[in-house]
Amino acid sequence: MNKSEIKREDLKSNFLRQTIIRLDYDILFDENIKIYTEKMYPYLIEKGYKMISNTMSNFELNINMDDSNNTVSNQLNRNDEKYTSFKNKEGNIIIDITKQYTTITVEYLKYEKFDEFSEIFKQIAGELKDIRIGFSFNRIGLRKINVIFFKGLDKINNYLETMIFNYSKQINDNKTKLLIKNSVETFRVDEYKVNRNTSVSNGIFTDENKKEQEAYQVMLDIDIYDDEMKENILNIDKMNNVLFEIYKDSLKDEFLNKMRSENFEDKEILKI
Repeated sequence: MNKSEIKREDLKSNFLRQTIIRLDYDILFDENIKIYTEKMYPYLIEKGYKMISNTMSNFELNINMDDSNNTVSNQLNRNDEKYTSFKNKEGNIIIDITKQYTTITVEYLKYEKFDEFSEIFKQIAGELKDIRIGFSFNRIGLRKINVIFFKGLDKINNYLETMIFNYSKQINDNKTKLLIKNSVETFRVDEYKVNRNTSVSNGIFTDENKKEQEAYQVMLDIDIYDDEMKENILNIDKMNNVLFEIYKDSLKDEFLNKMRSENFEDKEILKI
């Protein structure tokens, strides 16, 4: 099947490790956060979340010169900022509501449907719109981080498009070894801006039996965002669809078709 024909529901395997949705706005005052937390608390409790904190500590380092003996003294100041944080029962989804942004962060212990947490985020953002007169959104962003471990690099372009990582045999001869390679692209798709970051790094992979072997970690980190926010419209479902097309664009057709299998196995891959 050609990648253009592959739908999200066709993929039975993936290497997604983290999803972050972040909404930036002008500012919330302490009383806004208090009122908002009291309003959202019953909804989030019903959805299986619990409050885990309402203060975030920020530390600032001040450096002072003592003229008497020309020594430098460091002073650490703590500023406590009011915020609200909720966590689901499994502990892998955390919602943070601060003065200037709200995030929902998902660490994948198992496959989580995007709809299951995006609906909660949309409810949170929808309630924020009317928090006070003159309140406005500045930026909405969706970021997905994918991680995969390869045994070696010589066949990596059977999986990744060369525009993402172009393997060169001269890098992997007997005298040299690739340690780290990073690539960054920024482009526009429709009304959105996109950052696609790819990193390949050499290291030691430890399997579930604690056996160690040399491997290469490949990270595909895609961030799509809208920093114009016309009329405070949040369309994260459309953003998610655009991001999926960019994800497919990064991978070879053969690899995507392999991930359509219920039981994905590949001798070149240590973990997916």
